[in-house]
Amino acid sequence: MFRVLLILLLLSISGTMSFSQVAGGSIFPDTLQILPATIQYKGKMTIIMAGLNFTAQFVARVAGEDSASISFFGPMGIILGKIYANKVYFEYYETIHNWAVVGKSDRKNVQKASTIPLAFVDFIRLFEGKSFYPHDSLALVENNPDGKILLAKKDSAFIDFFLYAKDDLRLVQFQKKNSHNQIVLNILYPEYREFNGYRLPSRYIMQVTEGKGSVTIEIEEIVFNVTFEQPFSFQIPKSAEVYKFFD
Repeated sequence: MFRVLLILLLLSISGTMSFSQVAGGSIFPDTLQILPATIQYKGKMTIIMAGLNFTAQFVARVAGEDSASISFFGPMGIILGKIYANKVYFEYYETIHNWAVVGKSDRKNVQKASTIPLAFVDFIRLFEGKSFYPHDSLALVENNPDGKILLAKKDSAFIDFFLYAKDDLRLVQFQKKNSHNQIVLNILYPEYREFNGYRLPSRYIMQVTEGKGSVTIEIEEIVFNVTFEQPFSFQIPKSAEVYKFFD
């Protein structure tokens, strides 16, 4: 891991990027793991930041890349918050303070709402341990003899880095930087598990702002091909204070 962090540090101070013309598609096989259409995850989330150390249970329901919901629970099953999102729209409601955030689920509006410039589909693919770009569109930055492959995608505002283990091509780290080489999102994938024949991340460590704390997600159970009896969406109470992001 030290070498991984060293590579990213060198990239961060270089000022400009010089990518190889070798695309990621020459490294990765054409066949990728295809997951069932509906999945339910159960686990816990731990937030450690300045003055805050908090753990909550969660249940996430995912219908492919079409829609998803997450419910967070505190002690004795008290619901703390809910999230619903699809490719067009997202909403989040926090029960304790009775406030909500709603908006378009594109990168621009999600960034305004949460400081994280990822669209709904980006979140889903990263949660599954996948790149949200085709591998043949990624530039090869580093192919290390110690077993790591670093690929990247650059646009006018951000650079996305995807670090893979060479032995089995699992994603071990994702990092997004802005045009000033500042890290805006860092995700580590320290553990994978086999769930009913599918290999998926079972632990994630996320940092939204470098050095300002972390969010750790641990997956305890995954059920595939679930029949969801209730719709994912929910009604935000009329009494809630609602912040809207629809630019």
